[in-house]
Amino acid sequence: MTNETLKAKKAIGRPTKYCDELIDEICDRLSAGESLNMILKSGSEMPAFPTIYEWLRKYPEFSKKYDDARLHQAYTLADQIIAIADEEPKRIIDNKGVVRIDKSCVSWTKIRVDGRKWIASKLTSEKWGDRMAIGGVKDAEPIKTEDDTSRERLMAIISNMEMKMRAEN
Repeated sequence: MTNETLKAKKAIGRPTKYCDELIDEICDRLSAGESLNMILKSGSEMPAFPTIYEWLRKYPEFSKKYDDARLHQAYTLADQIIAIADEEPKRIIDNKGVVRIDKSCVSWTKIRVDGRKWIASKLTSEKWGDRMAIGGVKDAEPIKTEDDTSRERLMAIISNMEMKMRAEN
């Protein structure tokens, strides 16, 4: 194959939309708390999911910006949780004229808060995640344990138990 043939083969396919302006818009919107799904569905100029994943592998500068945007997104979601929790619940008047808090509004609020908490905990698992690190301080030596149950020690324990059982009978 000639060089011209190779160039023609590589040129097949849709041209990439990758540019700094698009990357900045995606990352800014992520930082503001918007989901990647909503961003990519918002206009024809937006790439598809597979393209984003390809760019994350292909462009280290995009990968860094994306990671930073996801971290900022977690903080934005935490701020949203506070705002949602501080909202006055919707009230309804029942058929007896009593004003009550709308239980469906409370449930909806709980779902909104729980969803944001879950996402924030996954985006920043070191800070807000449920995972517990065992071993002390991060980047420290792991805790070492020693097994002091030698065969002789176990045999002595079994022997003592057998003698106690015989004494009881």
